[in-house]
Amino acid sequence: MLTTDTNFAAVVHHDHVSGRAATELSPGAAWLLGALLIRTQQVSQAVVTHDGDTTSELFARTFLRGVINADSWAARATYAGTGTLDYHLWCQDTLSAPGGRITTTDDVTSIRLYRADGHIIGGAALADLGERMAINRAPLPVNDQAKGTIEDRAAELQQAWATTREEGAG
Repeated sequence: MLTTDTNFAAVVHHDHVSGRAATELSPGAAWLLGALLIRTQQVSQAVVTHDGDTTSELFARTFLRGVINADSWAARATYAGTGTLDYHLWCQDTLSAPGGRITTTDDVTSIRLYRADGHIIGGAALADLGERMAINRAPLPVNDQAKGTIEDRAAELQQAWATTREEGAG
């Protein structure tokens, strides 16, 4: 697991986690959120997308590592690459999986978690995740036999998304 210097009380908001990547939010927070998403949703797969910013991509790749290290779930982490929120939700629907969407604007990186049904995880549920992170009740890293896998399906999913959109326009 990555270490984190994140002050979770300062970065957990009603419907997202956000902060300045250089000073307030570490990639370790993305690792923890990926692992906690698997644990709290009790699923064996999650998808992640980002907005194309280099910081967002770093956090997305770290989120994936959290997913595959969530306790003994042996979860599959699907990297869906860059896209809009609509693309992200389409990926989740296509894969029937919860996920994380990571964006960076004006040096502030935001992580939003979504249930498999596409509803954002917020309010008390996100506050609970923040509390777990703050008191270090996060999932522990697993051994290699229990570790999940990362699948890079960005090209495949982006092509299918483009085809779906073309068919819908026609």
